[in-house]
Amino acid sequence: MRKLIVQEFLSADGFAADRDKTTSFFDGTKMHVGKEIDLYQVEFIKTIDTILLGKNTYEMFLEFWPNADPNEEPVADPLNSTNKLVVSTSLKEVSWGKWNNAALINQNIIDSIRELKSKPGKNIVVWGSLTLAKSLFKAKLVDELHVLVCPVAIGKGYHFISEEEELMKLKLLASKTFTSSVVSSVYQVI
Repeated sequence: MRKLIVQEFLSADGFAADRDKTTSFFDGTKMHVGKEIDLYQVEFIKTIDTILLGKNTYEMFLEFWPNADPNEEPVADPLNSTNKLVVSTSLKEVSWGKWNNAALINQNIIDSIRELKSKPGKNIVVWGSLTLAKSLFKAKLVDELHVLVCPVAIGKGYHFISEEEELMKLKLLASKTFTSSVVSSVYQVI
């Protein structure tokens, strides 16, 4: 069975988005985590064939990635060519620039994702999409959690785990420290 992976960039104090609901602490707006992370992500994308995005992350990605210059953004081509499923009950349609690889899930969301996991294929990743990530953890659909902790504390922001979650047991599968001081940890959700 395919694995469902939630991958989040976090501040050192555990936030996946800042107080303004942006990712400026790592996305290049206020700080860029470095090209070595881009190359790490290119290799990671080779292990997946589906990207799940919530509405807000989809709209944020759509503004940038379909038009990103692959010479400057090594993640652009692999990300753009990977199938995307957008989870939203308010959107009526989705697109992805010149690529015809975005589809909408707007009903029976948990059952649809459970069914997707049971089909043959590579792994599935959720990027950002904090509300979606919380729902998937609550439904016990997440197999792995990949966190990339950035060398910055932001004081206030948004978590990808619900405050109702009392204890989530994890098993460390791998870790890596980059020269930029970003630490990647891959956990199995137990």
